[in-house]
Amino acid sequence: MARDRGLELIGFEELQDILDPAKFTTRITRHVKRATSKNALVGVGMIKRAIDSGKFASNKPMTSAIKGSSRPLVDSGQLKLAITKQVKTWYLANIGVIRSKTVTDAQGRSEDVLSIAKVLHEGATIAVTPKMRRYFALMSRKFPDQWFPLKADTTSITIPPRPFLLAAISDKAVLIYQTNWAAAVQKALNGDDK
Repeated sequence: MARDRGLELIGFEELQDILDPAKFTTRITRHVKRATSKNALVGVGMIKRAIDSGKFASNKPMTSAIKGSSRPLVDSGQLKLAITKQVKTWYLANIGVIRSKTVTDAQGRSEDVLSIAKVLHEGATIAVTPKMRRYFALMSRKFPDQWFPLKADTTSITIPPRPFLLAAISDKAVLIYQTNWAAAVQKALNGDDK
């Protein structure tokens, strides 16, 4: 008759060690935090690729003349450089433009990248000022094929939204995040202490 091995089951002590609540909590926290950081880097990369892709509506001729390019979101490169990550907890990270940073453009004007990012992402309506009217009039004389003076009844200019941050929550991104987190949980369940 076969002997009942009961608690002498092969691997029971190892399983007991793996499922020890204190050790398991430490292990899963470590692995999921690594996956969260990895996912944040993936999200940052996806946002930067979305900016580089030029898939958003092309700049209007006037904007292209100012920037010297018809590609939206790409000018000095400061927006792309400002995309970053910040791991908040073992399971939560912020990605995008998360810190205010003042940069100086080619004309020597200081601007806040966070404010610029918000306008570019969400769009905005800007009220036309007398200074803007003079600028448009001057540029229309200097570059008559590219610029036109503002009409008297033009009271605002609309900047279209270019939601570049949505790349970080695309179906592809979410699948990568889920895969990384599932692998982290599996490592914790396997007792991987590294």
